[in-house]
Amino acid sequence: MILPEPVSRSVRYSAPGAPTVEVEWQGFRTLGVWSREGGDFLCIEPWHGTASPDGFEGEFREKPGLMLIPPGERRTLSLRIRVC
Repeated sequence: MILPEPVSRSVRYSAPGAPTVEVEWQGFRTLGVWSREGGDFLCIEPWHGTASPDGFEGEFREKPGLMLIPPGERRTLSLRIRVC
C-alpha cells in the first residue's frame, strides 16, 4: 500500500502477543506499507519517490516524486523507530 502525502507523520502497529512498533518521520513525501504474500513481517517505510509510473520515458531527474538536491544545498530527513 502506498500512501502519497499522508497527513500524519507517525504510525503505530500492534498485533496480539507482539511488541508495538511506532514509526515517526519528517521530510519524506510518501509512506509505503507492505509485506510479501504469506510473509511473517510488515514493512513500514517512509519514502521519497516510488517506481516510475507506467509509460514514463522521461529523464531520471524528471521522475515524479524524486528529491533533487542542488550542489551545495542540503536536506534533513529523519526516521525514528520505537519498539515497546
